Amino acid sequence: MELNDAGDVERILAAGESEQIKAMFKGFHQIDNKDYAEFICEQFFDHPDPDMRLAVVIALTQIATKFKSLSDWMSIPFLAREFALSKENGGDNIARNVLIPYLYEICNELGDVFEDLQSELLGCGKPTSYVFIGDSTSPKSLKQTPYYDLVKESWDYSKNKPCGSMIDNIDGKITWYVCKNCSKNQKGILLVSLSIGMIVPFKVLAADHPKDVSEIHFADTPIVIDGKNVESDWQKTKWLPLTHHILGDMPTEQDFSGRFKLLWDQHYLYILAEITDDILFDQHPNPLFKYWDDDCLEIFVDEDNSGGEHQFSFNAFAYHVSLDNQAADIGTKQEGGEAPFILLNDHIRSRWQRNSDNEHKITWEVSVKLYDDTFVLGQPNQYPITLTQGKKFGFMLAYCDNDGSAEREHFLGSVPIKPINGDKNLGYKTADVFQTFMLIP
Repeated sequence: MELNDAGDVERILAAGESEQIKAMFKGFHQIDNKDYAEFICEQFFDHPDPDMRLAVVIALTQIATKFKSLSDWMSIPFLAREFALSKENGGDNIARNVLIPYLYEICNELGDVFEDLQSELLGCGKPTSYVFIGDSTSPKSLKQTPYYDLVKESWDYSKNKPCGSMIDNIDGKITWYVCKNCSKNQKGILLVSLSIGMIVPFKVLAADHPKDVSEIHFADTPIVIDGKNVESDWQKTKWLPLTHHILGDMPTEQDFSGRFKLLWDQHYLYILAEITDDILFDQHPNPLFKYWDDDCLEIFVDEDNSGGEHQFSFNAFAYHVSLDNQAADIGTKQEGGEAPFILLNDHIRSRWQRNSDNEHKITWEVSVKLYDDTFVLGQPNQYPITLTQGKKFGFMLAYCDNDGSAEREHFLGSVPIKPINGDKNLGYKTADVFQTFMLIP
């Protein structure tokens, strides 16, 4: 929703339509007056509808991201109250798993403003001498770190500290005691590393991810999804390769080759792919039947960069974008244990067209809305996240190529994947193989 000035806000409030007000709050990143934005939020702090209060939480998250502050006598107490209420799991309260990611994002911007959040979620409470240190990649015994002598001199170090308790600030790094194999962190609970200005998912640090972080530039002008590659922002962005083998034989360049670019704005991740494919093949009219064996562009997105399994959940998404521009994925398991194939066409917009200078080359543009792992298929009033500078997420692009066989003949991606038991086709199962990208100006 576009909010040009306070007049737009007042008109929406005067109309009194709840869904419009919720949508308005989710566009508060457009408001340039912090005090006014918080004042409007305050009017809804005691609203009986938890979805309305969640919209206010989202607005406050956007305000914290944009202005790097929130009122400690107005907004922070409201957020702390909602966090406390979420423990009760009542129907009038915001669901805990929905609320927590926003509170973490606010901690990321403002510092440790929710002590209860850290102490309750970071560990299991068992005695341990292992620690997590800001920019380290795994828990290790404190004696094995260069900070041990510093801690001995300045802090009361003990081998029996509860997992999840914070040592304080060691040489500029926020540090916690963490069990070497903590059950909570095995489930992907986030460790907030305030010293390096980011939310660090423990599972990502522990997983076998590519270690470099790639950057995506902001689109200064609107990107039109028309398959034409004419916007000036695309010309300023470098090509990325689509060359890493996943399945089948390695094709010749004439059979298949590909490369792509990425951009972003507040609402979308934009993909521009240049595909050379001598035969475009779509043998299945049903978009949910063996879509992976037709030519398709496969877009993998892990919104919070948490890694982990997602084959039968929305911890991450694997959008198979077909030649008729529909996006298929696997849904959650049903009571009988089956997982249906689903269409998520409202998550993406896709358009491709052939190149007049090369009959086998196509230009493919896609805009993708990023949804977090609270997404529930068919549930109303679900909104994608607002993208902001500094945001990190997991991403991989791939292409299924079939020239007329019963099954796809080649499958190439943007990330080198280390095979498990000879299998490199892991992207649709686990986000641990995705590349980390960060949004920059």
